[in-house]
Amino acid sequence: MHVTDVYKTKKNVLSMEFFPPINEAAEKGLGSMIDDQAKAKPDYMTVTFGAGGSSRDGSYQT
Repeated sequence: MHVTDVYKTKKNVLSMEFFPPINEAAEKGLGSMIDDQAKAKPDYMTVTFGAGGSSRDGSYQT
């Protein structure tokens, strides 16, 4: 399903936006924080990286 489909089928939509962790300590807690937020059953979640690519180095992990 695409995000646009959610808005077509629901009157009220709950979304959550996350930003990439800024350090290793924050990165270690990211998974559990997302799991906790998922309990609210959002319709979708997104990760937003810095405008102009300021944080793009962490946008793809291999």
